[in-house]
Amino acid sequence: MKYIERLTFLNIFSISLLVLLGACSSSPKTTKYDISNILAKGFIMQVDTTQLQKAAISHVVRGSTLQNQSEFALSAIEFQEALRYDQSPGIYLALANSYRNLYKFELAHEAISNAIELDPEFEPAYLLLVEILIPLRRYDEAIQVLEHSYEKFGKDELLIYIASVYEYTDKRKALEYFSKVPEDKLDLFTLYRISEISKSLKDTVSQKNTLMKMIAKAPDNFNPHSVLLDFYLENKNIESAIDLVFSSEKKWNFDDVKTMYSRVGAYFLMNSFETDTTQARRFADKIDNRFQFEEFMQFVGGAVNQQIGDTVKADKFLDFLLKNAENESFNAVEIAQIYVFSGRWNRVIEILKDFDGGEDDMRYHYFLGIAYMQTDDYQTAENLMLQASKLDSDNADILSNLGFIYHELDDYDKSNQYYKKAMMIMPDNALLNNNYAYTLSEQNIDLQNALKMSEFSLKEDPENASYLDTYGWIMFKMGKYDKALEYLLKSYEKTETVSAEICMHLVEVYLKLNDIENAKKYLKIGLELFPEDKKLLDLAEKIK
Repeated sequence: MKYIERLTFLNIFSISLLVLLGACSSSPKTTKYDISNILAKGFIMQVDTTQLQKAAISHVVRGSTLQNQSEFALSAIEFQEALRYDQSPGIYLALANSYRNLYKFELAHEAISNAIELDPEFEPAYLLLVEILIPLRRYDEAIQVLEHSYEKFGKDELLIYIASVYEYTDKRKALEYFSKVPEDKLDLFTLYRISEISKSLKDTVSQKNTLMKMIAKAPDNFNPHSVLLDFYLENKNIESAIDLVFSSEKKWNFDDVKTMYSRVGAYFLMNSFETDTTQARRFADKIDNRFQFEEFMQFVGGAVNQQIGDTVKADKFLDFLLKNAENESFNAVEIAQIYVFSGRWNRVIEILKDFDGGEDDMRYHYFLGIAYMQTDDYQTAENLMLQASKLDSDNADILSNLGFIYHELDDYDKSNQYYKKAMMIMPDNALLNNNYAYTLSEQNIDLQNALKMSEFSLKEDPENASYLDTYGWIMFKMGKYDKALEYLLKSYEKTETVSAEICMHLVEVYLKLNDIENAKKYLKIGLELFPEDKKLLDLAEKIK
């Protein structure tokens, strides 16, 4: 049986949600710690000139000045000159820092090793050694240095540095070290890093607990609430997401509140086929009362109400946009696609047929063509799909629908032509394989290839009534009537809406099996539902 889905391959909302929402994002950056920026602070100040030989002091002062001016090559020369007069650990540290900034890590490593050899208690030298080892990807050595430093100097901050290096090699080990850090030493950014590691390890319990700690630490900071909202949405816990928005919205300014509502709205748009009706209704009711003049939220309100079947409210939101939207993103094509997803084909036609701005928009022709296909106006659908094809000639969905349309118009040459083109682009699509197989079976040609395509479709979706019908009809065409009956009856049992085709197929196979009683049974069912169907009427004459 040929089969139209509501939207066969173009299952996306075309409004750019990233553009609409990206400017509102308040989540902290997700980059790893830049350890060099943390550890390098104050290195030049470690060079105590009061302890240096007099001849070295002027070179150290000039080198320090040049280093502060980011003249690292010149500063390295000054520190090298200073070392001719004084082999101080501080001068080696400063020289290593200049080399590090010049990306001469091997020379930096040699200089810092000299500093540590001269003074094993020189704590800054160990920290600079770590940030030299990391760009060399010598992470194990960096961790050993930090662990040695922690044992030697006992500073809790070093646990954070150790965990940060472990992020490169062993995220579970990183979490282990973060867990050793005292709570009062964990700032928001560190907690955010812990939550991100937990996320990468799919440890949602740890992730949520860490996010709750962020909120407890900074209850009046918007960022932690924003990140927790993302967590709920990513884990499809829409009830908690809405609870969070509703419970905390009075704390934030209008733009932040709108950002949170927009992200929940985007969730509903992107998960339109698995809508939680109760939560969607809660959310839609709040939009109605709160965002009368925000166009994106009006769009969301229309989409969400349509998803839950409240067509009156959906039309109220979307009619407002059609009349008043200033943002071109919310034009008739964008709005029509909401009705495409919900199968309100007359509404799609009503919105698009008089729209003047869609001639260069493939979706305009495509959506309107689908609507006319669904209302059985295949001549109009043909012209629209051909226009869509001119704008996107390699779109397998459009080509497949043209194959379908020409099948309905009994132009099998063109139907085969477009199905072949679509198959070259998307050979592994179950719906396309089914429809092309059915078209071949109707022509009684290339039945082995049709069987192969039908088997592929059934493997992908073995309970699909249309796919079962196609396979059964191919069996019929191949003269395997018992097998045909088996699959046609399965199709009849599983179909949500009985079609004229399935009744006709069952009548045909029962006639071949000389079971006139059952042939009449399904003919009667078919004619009661489709009293003017020509093929069923022809069969009625045949049975008489």
